[in-house]
Amino acid sequence: MKHKSDLIEKFMSDNPNFVKQPIVKSFLAQEDNFSLLESHLRGNESSSNLLDEKFKLHFYRAKIVNYLSNLIYYFSIDYDKRVNVYGERFPLVLNKTPNDDEGNNGDNSLIDMVNVDHVDFDSSFEHSLEGSVTDKRLYKAIKKLPKNQKKVLSLHFLKGLSNKEIARVLDESEQNVSNVKRRAFKKLRVQISS
Repeated sequence: MKHKSDLIEKFMSDNPNFVKQPIVKSFLAQEDNFSLLESHLRGNESSSNLLDEKFKLHFYRAKIVNYLSNLIYYFSIDYDKRVNVYGERFPLVLNKTPNDDEGNNGDNSLIDMVNVDHVDFDSSFEHSLEGSVTDKRLYKAIKKLPKNQKKVLSLHFLKGLSNKEIARVLDESEQNVSNVKRRAFKKLRVQISS
């Protein structure tokens, strides 16, 4: 905020609860809105109308962002549940031997046939997560996340893995993966809303 005049100081001291609300703080953080408030307090009628319209638009946008955040959150929970149910209904059994109809002798299990090399998650996933985001604020927020949070979010959103699968890949507990994901979402929300 720019330098506060006596009118602004009086308004803020008379309305401390109003000014402390996050929606009002974010609205007044913009220079032109702050100037409109000062002009309104001086009695300018056109500024009053413009201030009212701008706040309505700001409030509407904040509600839309909140709605979309909740929608994404609850859809991700629903998606996780559907993936888990699918995984329980159709498990991948790697210790079974292939059928003899395919010409295999049946000596080796599927797990023996799979060649698993170590993947460097530090370099491959964090860059692809940042590269898949188009919103500038979200991109900057993701850049500030620690590596372990980037890994978990990358595996969840880019690879579609559940918490249980991420825990197996990273050799962590499922609870730890859930906590890391929750902390990452919290940091992203704080970064985007500020």
